[in-house]
Amino acid sequence: MDGELIETVSPKPVPAALFVSAPFLAGFLSFFPGMFAFVISNMFRGAMNPSAMSHRGPVLVFGLVAFVVSFAALMAYFAARCFVGPSRTFYRIYSDRIEFEEGLFATQKRTLLFDKVIDVSVRQGVLQQTVGVGTVSLVTQQLVSRGEGKLANRKIQIADVPNSNEVYELIRRLALSQSEEL
Repeated sequence: MDGELIETVSPKPVPAALFVSAPFLAGFLSFFPGMFAFVISNMFRGAMNPSAMSHRGPVLVFGLVAFVVSFAALMAYFAARCFVGPSRTFYRIYSDRIEFEEGLFATQKRTLLFDKVIDVSVRQGVLQQTVGVGTVSLVTQQLVSRGEGKLANRKIQIADVPNSNEVYELIRRLALSQSEEL
């Protein structure tokens, strides 16, 4: 791979996503450990002392504690993904490819050649607009099975990049120039 490095792009944190959507997702996901702890604790309470169940209602404490602990852990994870994750992610745009290096706890590296790209799009969500970032999506067409000649489309997203329209135009231009060379 001999293309020259044109630009390195790093995503920017979108704090609004943490404060708007993360609590709903964390609350939904925390419901399950809370409900599990509630059911199990009441099963043990009934098994240990069957007469106690008839005099008092179910015990909510263990379920609530499990819910709160799970909610706090998930919010901490989402905060790390929001604020630390972008600092560990890099998209290097070369004249013939894009190299991805991303990951919060485990690093993943990928390379995408522009001659495989069949579509490029850009999207700016409401929360992304608050900090001036967007998501550039690339659709590639790759050979899945050589024997049968099956092709599959794969969508790759470059999320929360500043100047997303400029990055979109750069990638589109480079992808078009690669397709013209074929």
